[in-house]
Amino acid sequence: MSHPKRMAAKVAVFAISALAMLAVGWFGATLFVSPDQRAADAAAPSASVLTAPVIREDLVQTTSGGARVQVARTDDIDIPLAVGSGVVTASPLSPGDSVGECSEALEIDGRPLVVIVGQFPFYRDLALGDTGPDVSQLQRALRRCGSTIRVDGDYGPATAGAVKVLYSRLGYELQGDGTPATSEFVVAPAAPTVVEVVPAIGATLTADDHLTLASGPLIVLAEAPDSVANADFAAVDVTVTFDGDNRAATIQSLRSPATDDAFAVMEVKLVGGDVPAAWKGVAGTATYATQLVASDALVVPTAAVVSQGLDSQLVYRADGNGGFVAIAVRELGSLNGRTAVMPIDGQLDEGDIVIVGGQ
Repeated sequence: MSHPKRMAAKVAVFAISALAMLAVGWFGATLFVSPDQRAADAAAPSASVLTAPVIREDLVQTTSGGARVQVARTDDIDIPLAVGSGVVTASPLSPGDSVGECSEALEIDGRPLVVIVGQFPFYRDLALGDTGPDVSQLQRALRRCGSTIRVDGDYGPATAGAVKVLYSRLGYELQGDGTPATSEFVVAPAAPTVVEVVPAIGATLTADDHLTLASGPLIVLAEAPDSVANADFAAVDVTVTFDGDNRAATIQSLRSPATDDAFAVMEVKLVGGDVPAAWKGVAGTATYATQLVASDALVVPTAAVVSQGLDSQLVYRADGNGGFVAIAVRELGSLNGRTAVMPIDGQLDEGDIVIVGGQ
């Protein structure tokens, strides 16, 4: 039977021998490696590199706001009310409809409300023998609607006859002594015009009710922050977008200043064309270019530009062989994480790939 002390000694010697052999093997492995292994060890470790393409564009400061299309002029016309209930008994027009002069806008208490063009509302009911500017205003309207009467400011038989013909054409008869109540005429600034708001059938009218009429060409109204509203309008380039249709525009005027709760509202005009009718009722945007940093420049992420000291910058461009080459550039300006550069030593073109974050 082996002595315990001799057995422990043998185990210790064996363990020491094994460790020695492992150490010799590791040392030898460090001395004797293949050429391929040495090349692999000498190469930079592989890692994912963040890159970005070089683009060519104008580097500009922009801001934007909502835009909408409406007819150039909108007027809230007071509806003259005669003695009676003032109930809308017929409404031949709907919002968006066009209404011409000498046509019916509403029927109130069974009587027509006829549109004529003028400069002031009628201030009295007219009768045979009346004279004055209100008579002349009515006579001019009747002539525009086909009558051949003279405009002399005298409400005589010829004028009364022309009014009777107008009412008959609209499907109504004159009441009483055959002269119209001027509460049956609504005076608009222009015609034809477009109905924006019209009271509904059954509504009981009050002095607060209006007939809203719009006239003129379609225009674009756009929201804008104070930085645009207070700028030199000629120096601000505008792009309006409706349903993916982008158009260049210029600022025409400030319609309303900014408040604590809302942007300013600007009228903008399309360059070289009218406002498409299809834009009406569509929500759009207006983008304002307020500062030009660089024009038609090569633009890279700002993090791709590596500073080498005063007036010395580099970008690292992919060489097409898995590596990158340093290109000396001059910064033309930066904006919102993008920098416009110009190569001064080496080639850098649109579409090239650069490292973001340096080499």
